[in-house]
Amino acid sequence: MNTTTTQPLYYKGSTLQYALLALTLLLHLTLLQARASKATPIRSLPTTLTLVFGPPPTHSHTSTTKHWSLTDHSLIGMLKVDDKVYRFLGNPDKVFNTLVPAGDEAPVEAAYTTTLPNENWTKATFDDTPWAKGIMPFGSNKNIAKTPWNTQDIWVRRKMTITNEKAENLYFKLNHDDDIEIYLNEHLVYEAKGYTRKYVYVPLNGIAKKHLLKGQNILAVHVRNLRGGSLLDVGIVQEKVAKWKQEVLLATQKNVTINATQTAYTFTCGKVDLALTFTSPLLINELDILARPVSYINTQIKSNDGGTHTVSVYLGASTNIANTNATQEITASQYQANGLEILKAGTTEQPILQKKGDDLRIDWGYMYIGVEKNSKATQSISSGLEDVFNPIQNKKLMGQNLMLNTVIDAGQVGTTAKEQLFLLGYDDIHPIQYFGTNLKPWWNQQGERTSSSSER
Repeated sequence: MNTTTTQPLYYKGSTLQYALLALTLLLHLTLLQARASKATPIRSLPTTLTLVFGPPPTHSHTSTTKHWSLTDHSLIGMLKVDDKVYRFLGNPDKVFNTLVPAGDEAPVEAAYTTTLPNENWTKATFDDTPWAKGIMPFGSNKNIAKTPWNTQDIWVRRKMTITNEKAENLYFKLNHDDDIEIYLNEHLVYEAKGYTRKYVYVPLNGIAKKHLLKGQNILAVHVRNLRGGSLLDVGIVQEKVAKWKQEVLLATQKNVTINATQTAYTFTCGKVDLALTFTSPLLINELDILARPVSYINTQIKSNDGGTHTVSVYLGASTNIANTNATQEITASQYQANGLEILKAGTTEQPILQKKGDDLRIDWGYMYIGVEKNSKATQSISSGLEDVFNPIQNKKLMGQNLMLNTVIDAGQVGTTAKEQLFLLGYDDIHPIQYFGTNLKPWWNQQGERTSSSSER
C-alpha cells in the first residue's frame, strides 16, 4: 500500500477553468505541430500554469495549499483586527529538521547485499564487512539513485548517531519501491506494502521510540521490488513545530463563488468582514494575457459593527513553490522595481530543464510576490511564522523552507471597504527545450521582460 495519506486535489479555479486550460494546451500542441512542419521557431505557453496558487475551491483556510502533485505549496493569509489574529487562507505546512540525513540530502554510505543474509542481519553484532558499500539512494532510476539496484531484493544496514533519544515529533523520511521492512536495533518498527512515489514522512511510533538509543544505532532495511522500478532511501527528521507569539483564530467563511477565472470568498474576522478574490485571467482568445505569468489576490476589508478597527493584512508564501523538494537551498531577496515592492525567490542551483522523471516540479526560475509601493507594505524573509506581524527585517536570505512575508498596514477600517491587491508571479525563464535549444516563454519571446514588468 502507499503510505501517503490520500488528500483531495486543491485548485484555485473551477472545473471550467481547467477545461479551458486543457483546450488551450491542445490548441497549443496543434500550433506547435504546424510550426514544426514549417521549421519555424517554437514558443511555449508558460509552465506556471501547472503551479497551483491558491486554496481549495470550497474552503480556503482548513488545509495547506498544494501543487497538483499533492506537494505542499503553502500560502498563508491572516488578518490582525485590533489585538486578535484570524487565519483566512491556508494552513502552515510541516517543516522538518534533519537528524539522520537521507541520500537526497547528503552522501550517505550504507552496507548492502542483494543475496539473502542469515537471520541475524538486523542485529548490532552482525558483521556486515563482507557486504558491498554504496551511497544512498539505491535503485534502478539513474536520475535518482546513486547506487544501482536492479534485483528483486535488497538488504541495507547503516549506522547512525542519535544525540537525544527522547526527542519528540520524530519521523522516518522514506522513499521506497516496493514493499519495505525497517528494523531499529534489530526490532521491526515499520513495514508497508507498495511504493511511495515520493518522499513521505512516517511518525516514529511508540515501538520505534522505545528502541531508539542515545549514541550509535543500527538501521536495517529490507525492500522487495515486485514490479517496475526499484528504490530505497531513508533518514530520520524532526518536525519543527511553530510557536506562535499569540493565538491565531480561524476566520469564519460565509460564502464561496467560483467561475472560470476567479474564486471569491467572504469571511467574518471578528468585527471585520473580508472579501477575498483569486484571479487568473486564462482567456483562451487572448494568448498574451493567458500567457502572463501572474495571478492576483484581492482583499476588501470593512467593519461589520459600525465602529472602526485597526487592521493589518498578512500574506505569506512558502519558497517551496520554487523547488522540487524541500532540501534544495533557496536564495530569496526583497527589492523595488516598476512601482512595486517585490519579494523574489528561487533555488540557488537553477538547474534549467535538467531533470526528468516522476514526481518532479519546476526548480528553476523565480517566484515573485508584489504589491504597490504606496500600499504601506512591510516585506521580509523568514524561516518561520512565529511573529509575522512584527517581522525581522531580512531583505536577503539563503536556506531551506523559507517564507516570503508581506504585511499591509490598513490603518483604521470602518464601514467603507479598504482594498489591497497582491501579485503572485513566476518567471520560468526557459519553459521548453526544442531540439537542444532552450526557448523563451510566449509572454517574453524577446527575453526583455520580467514577471515584475509583465503588468506594465
